[in-house]
Amino acid sequence: TLASQYPSQFDEDTLKAMQNNCDNLLAFSVNDVDDAQLLMKRFQGYTAEDLISTDQYKAWTKLPLEGGRYSEPVLINSFPPYPPLRSTETVDDLIEQSLERYGTDPLTDAEILQNLIYSDANEAANPTKILGETMAEAVRAMQLREGVRDENGWVDVTAVDEELLIRLENSQADIDYEYEDLPDVRDASRLIEVELQDDDIVTRLSDDGETEVQPETGAVESAGGSDHDAVLMDTERALTERGFSVDVLEQDGSEQPDATATHPDHDVVFNIEAETTTPDRPAKVLQNLTRAHEADRVPLFVVRPGDPETEWATRLENILSPPLRERADGTEQFYNCDEVVTFGGGATAHGGVTAVRPRTADTNRTVWTRDDGERVLSDGETEFARVPDEGPLSKDSVPAYYSYDHETGQYAVHKPGETRVYDSKDEFETEWTPIKRPFIPDIELPDADYSRDSYIVLVHPEDGAPKIFQQGELYTLSENPDEEDLWPDAATSEHAQATISMDADEETPSTGSSPPTDGSEEIDPSGDGIEAFAAMYIREADGAQVPKETLFQAYSAWTDQHDIDGLNSVWFSRKLGNVVEYESGRVRENGDDLVTVYTGIDLTPGGSQLLDQ
Repeated sequence: TLASQYPSQFDEDTLKAMQNNCDNLLAFSVNDVDDAQLLMKRFQGYTAEDLISTDQYKAWTKLPLEGGRYSEPVLINSFPPYPPLRSTETVDDLIEQSLERYGTDPLTDAEILQNLIYSDANEAANPTKILGETMAEAVRAMQLREGVRDENGWVDVTAVDEELLIRLENSQADIDYEYEDLPDVRDASRLIEVELQDDDIVTRLSDDGETEVQPETGAVESAGGSDHDAVLMDTERALTERGFSVDVLEQDGSEQPDATATHPDHDVVFNIEAETTTPDRPAKVLQNLTRAHEADRVPLFVVRPGDPETEWATRLENILSPPLRERADGTEQFYNCDEVVTFGGGATAHGGVTAVRPRTADTNRTVWTRDDGERVLSDGETEFARVPDEGPLSKDSVPAYYSYDHETGQYAVHKPGETRVYDSKDEFETEWTPIKRPFIPDIELPDADYSRDSYIVLVHPEDGAPKIFQQGELYTLSENPDEEDLWPDAATSEHAQATISMDADEETPSTGSSPPTDGSEEIDPSGDGIEAFAAMYIREADGAQVPKETLFQAYSAWTDQHDIDGLNSVWFSRKLGNVVEYESGRVRENGDDLVTVYTGIDLTPGGSQLLDQ
């Protein structure tokens, strides 16, 4: 049984499944005309107005007959509520008495989930099970790091526990556990074997553990093929050997990277994208970049060597910088996405339409260019539309758009002042072709003017060490990569730094005093101001601690004051490490959520005042 108050709010796939699988429809009165039209399509000869005007406790339906047939639509009476036997106050008193005598505390959502009988969610939500599985993943990671993965070699439990804590913080921050309980988890797990060797406790995977922790990349189209998986597995091994904690994600059709990675020396999360086919699909590369930047992460694109070795890396670099194609005639061509331009969910959705343009010859090519402050739509030769280069596309931006009627199978093409109706798909496609959606950097990207150090390109041969590709050069990735290893040419592309000049007799702000106000600081408005901010508003002190978000809020308030184009939170953390010494970690705030904190530094009183502005 399926009950819905607003059926028009279902997405297209759900609505179609509902219509195909619900044979017996019972429709009570609704107030919305879209809902009424959707329901009354099942009752031939009656309209949405008939349903909207239906009295209370009456419903429209069709009665099932012999041979799988149904009757004509009928309006039936249901039973209105019986007159109450007791007053509302009496009922409330009875309920209160019953609760006092028989009532129990309601179950939490987690308890309800764990107690489900006909679901494996109770196992999936079991903290002990999650700890055991994550510990097995940590064992595998340490085997990769120690070079003993292939033979399922023994590794030290202390190192495994340290890797476990990192993985729990990254992906299972809600799991409560005590460090002292880890030996018991290890002993009870069917995924892990433990023994004592030379007075050291060591561990490895059991046969079940070997099967359990094998990365699953998924079977959906976005998961890629065997070449994609090979690149991903090679990257996981190479990065793990170099101190990264890598989590390969199973692709389920949702928007997520191929894998994520963290490193103790880098206060950032890396989105790993194995690019085996997407260099031929530029917009897909840029969408992966967008996904990472929207989450304040650094995308790490991995390609195989080409011929020459830098072929595919160069192709990728050209897509990313700049994020459009610069043509010889001075115009700029946008990359096309796989999706077509739609409004309201597309032509097959209720009330939605899809953009089209006239078909020319036998081509369905879409070319979007920027020319003299305008976006131009063409097929490479014939121009179809020219609109201002600002804001997202609208119905007024395209030559025409069409809608599809599921009941009649007709295609209605709407263009200014005219509507044409086609009785078949063939007739429609003879004259019209859909328009691919352009990837417009100013709209799609959080920051269209992103710098070269906001992503990484890695060339990973099948046999050999991975290499960082930057500015046409290859650099072998070191065993413990620092900032300079990941961005070899970063020093030449850094934002302009602020310069600070202080009188010799002035007290430096780092001692905790209020910042000087005589204008002796010189702040470059074209830079990010990180050095100036740190000099004036951050003090170094043993035992000091400040939440990362608090420090970033103060910095953002300061950059707004000075009209400076500031950094996002990821790049703020990275560049702050070049200015002051600090450690980072995660603590529970108010005994609840885990938050990232910086230790060894704090805001000065003047810096704290920025939070109140």
